[in-house]
Amino acid sequence: MTAALALKSQDLHPLETVEQIASRYEWMVDRSADDEINMIVSGTWTDLHLALNWNMGEEVGPWQKHPKTTPQLTPQRLTMAEYFHQNDPYHHLVVVHNGMPFDDILGPSSRYTGV
Repeated sequence: MTAALALKSQDLHPLETVEQIASRYEWMVDRSADDEINMIVSGTWTDLHLALNWNMGEEVGPWQKHPKTTPQLTPQRLTMAEYFHQNDPYHHLVVVHNGMPFDDILGPSSRYTGV
């Protein structure tokens, strides 16, 4: 049985599941925030640094019939991507999906690398 199947029946936070799988393989794990996890996995030639974090803008806006939050406007979404680009020393991919059209946040000056 794989580690993922063994954990399937437990009611865990998704990142706790990742932590348990990582511990079974003896990977170094750092829970840098409640919604972010970083791992170091030894490879053949180098260590692999993996990060799992929640999607930018997730659960903001019209996901439900009566949303609890208002949608982010184009300037807010562009500012958020710019902030992450300037403050992420590794320049990870910056993606978003939050129920709004995406054509207004893409283009040559945008920091978004995917939607």
